[in-house]
Amino acid sequence: RRSHGRSDPGKREWFRSGRYLCIRVSINASDIIAGKKPADTLGVKAVDDHTFEVQLEKAVPYFVSMLSHTTTYPVPKKVIEKFGDKWTQPGNMVSNGAYVLKDWVVNERVDVERNPNYWNNGKTVINKVTYLPIQSTNAELNRYLAGEVDLTYNMPIERFKQMKKELPDEVKVSGYVGTYYYTFNTKRKPYDDVRVRTALTYAIDRDVIADKVMGKGETPGYALVPDFVDGFKPVAPSWSKLTQAERDAKAKELLTEAGYGPGNPLKFELLYNTDDNHKKVAVAVASMWKKLGVQVSLVNQEWKTYLETLKQGQFDVARRGWIADYNEASSMLDLMQTTHGNNDGKYSNPTFDKLMSESRNQVDAEARNKLYVQAEEILAKDMPIAPIYQYVTSRMVKPYVGGYPANPLDNIYSKDMYIVAH
Repeated sequence: RRSHGRSDPGKREWFRSGRYLCIRVSINASDIIAGKKPADTLGVKAVDDHTFEVQLEKAVPYFVSMLSHTTTYPVPKKVIEKFGDKWTQPGNMVSNGAYVLKDWVVNERVDVERNPNYWNNGKTVINKVTYLPIQSTNAELNRYLAGEVDLTYNMPIERFKQMKKELPDEVKVSGYVGTYYYTFNTKRKPYDDVRVRTALTYAIDRDVIADKVMGKGETPGYALVPDFVDGFKPVAPSWSKLTQAERDAKAKELLTEAGYGPGNPLKFELLYNTDDNHKKVAVAVASMWKKLGVQVSLVNQEWKTYLETLKQGQFDVARRGWIADYNEASSMLDLMQTTHGNNDGKYSNPTFDKLMSESRNQVDAEARNKLYVQAEEILAKDMPIAPIYQYVTSRMVKPYVGGYPANPLDNIYSKDMYIVAH
């Protein structure tokens, strides 16, 4: 049967984070990155044909879960040396997965077939899978309804309620370890003023964004860490318990204290990467800020340009979204550390950094979570970001597709699924 997979801007952010994952915590990694030591001194080695060893600079209790990230997948050295950049082409590519690449037509299809050399091949049921890179969610849904695909990657917002009504058993919504938020450029005035950041954060009506603008099961977000992280339940900040009218009133007070009002309105640009959903959220939030007398200009950029703009710090307020690399609170909270490469707003708080550093020394999960709660409390006070909503995955799955999991990291493996006779 045919399946479907499609990349989206949220997931593409994973690839920016890879170098900050597990290899960075191995011995000599920091010195190698800084050019102080050669690459062959990295604390990793193959002990034998079946054992890979990583020596860490210090204990990282959740290290094993980090190894599930795509940046840690092994690649065949001999094949790469033989084919160079063409090693991933059909006929050349060698991998250790449940399927082998049979055919790849760019922007059209990717065909894979069962790998008889896979270590657990006896448990694989589906023999062939075709992934279709469909850009339009409406086109994707139409092909699903026509019976051309067995499951979708995403769903168009405007048709979600229709599908829930017409095909309720085929709509699958699951919690996702990710948060949609806006980040403030703390190195640019007036976003270096916590009163301005807090006012703009308070004025966002998250219930409207989650229920009306998105409307696919998203929940309002008041913290960086979502509710779906294993073993950690975020503590809602005190301001989340206020009514929206109370938040708006406090936001006006804060802006007035910061020197903004009818005679001196706050004006800035809101940056987002080109996407219909991002635009819908930006338009809605801009209208909410307008009630404070704030004048917002919306700026959208294509993905690569947008990433470069963030990297250069050439923005006022920008859309961001983060999906955890591994199912642990640190995968979210690390973003706000002073030296993190994805801390686009250049937020810096030594106490926050210290808490995150201490958390890595806590083998006990409960002790670690107490530090995470303190870290979130600092973010709630400093407001370097404005959390907006928590991600969910929502897709259509045919009733004859078995083994579809509710996975908080959205790791969906064809090898674990099967087709029921129909």
